[in-house]
Amino acid sequence: MEHELFFDGNLKEYSWSIKTGKEVVNQIREHPPAYLSGGKLDIKNNEESRFVALHVGIYWGLGVFIIKDFDKIHVMCDSKEMHEILIQKHKTLNQIIDDKNLTYDHIAGVATAGIPHAAFLAAKRSDSFCYSRSKPKSHGKGKMVEGDVKEGQTLLLVEDLINQGSSIQEVVENLRDQGFIINNCLSVVNYETPKSKEILDKLKVECFSLINFATLTDNAYTLGVIDEEEVGLLRKWNQDPENF
Repeated sequence: MEHELFFDGNLKEYSWSIKTGKEVVNQIREHPPAYLSGGKLDIKNNEESRFVALHVGIYWGLGVFIIKDFDKIHVMCDSKEMHEILIQKHKTLNQIIDDKNLTYDHIAGVATAGIPHAAFLAAKRSDSFCYSRSKPKSHGKGKMVEGDVKEGQTLLLVEDLINQGSSIQEVVENLRDQGFIINNCLSVVNYETPKSKEILDKLKVECFSLINFATLTDNAYTLGVIDEEEVGLLRKWNQDPENF
């Protein structure tokens, strides 16, 4: 089945519509106050709001079973700026896949935030897409993965953020328990903490990211967002977050 996803947003609210044949489902949400997310969702412009709408709209469609296995989604984007950002991201991830000669059967988005990145990447490369839960379903067949996948196939995981490594560890171990092969992971951001490095080494999973913690802090310092003392604090936290 094919769907068309429309989305929009402003500083106050964001919305999305999923069109399937002649049926259209519309949703609208208000942005929560920034303090509720620790400042992570402090929406500063309409483009940021539209990215939230795109992200939430895709996952909402999966959650309410409008979008199902093997369905095709046409993302209707009328923002030139968003399109350029998304295309650039895909080119960068494509370069990582090609430069590192990564081999896999499916690109697998890790729930929840890794799903949109994986979906766009798979569409750009015309590869098979699936998504993985963090742990097996507690009912039914207890599946970890939704998509046209089979035991013994290799999944290339896509995450938004790797912090301490415990989340990706749980996913990899559960997927391997269900017979899937996991050799590599892509992430948008990797904090590269000692703990996460130790976990990935133990799992024998090689992770490639678009940006790491050191680059984030260096750029923030260069742009004047943080000062030298704050750079030192952040680097100290990065080495041992649990005891900071």
